[in-house]
Amino acid sequence: MAGHVALTVMIGGTRQPELARRPTEKLFAAVEPDLRTLLGVTGAPVFRRHTFWPHAIPQYNLGYEQELEVMAAAERSYPGFFLGGQARDGISLPACVAAGEKLAARAVPAA
Repeated sequence: MAGHVALTVMIGGTRQPELARRPTEKLFAAVEPDLRTLLGVTGAPVFRRHTFWPHAIPQYNLGYEQELEVMAAAERSYPGFFLGGQARDGISLPACVAAGEKLAARAVPAA
């Protein structure tokens, strides 16, 4: 729709999980001023949807580099075995798509 944008806002996370448990209207009331200040959003939303996923986005913990090395070692030990996805290359959707493309290129080299 002309003159409109689609935004996704995430609240809570591992540092402030209690924020995500607020009632829907309180969440929207907290987010809208920030969107105005940070992004210059004007006007009321045309469409809003709230989804609560308490365990939606995995977190990489301190020492995760060791787990990445275990994955790389498994690939070195078993030629033709490939590991990919959010566990290795990022948790966001764009990161997962890019990781899939990178993995496909490794699995099926260009002729």
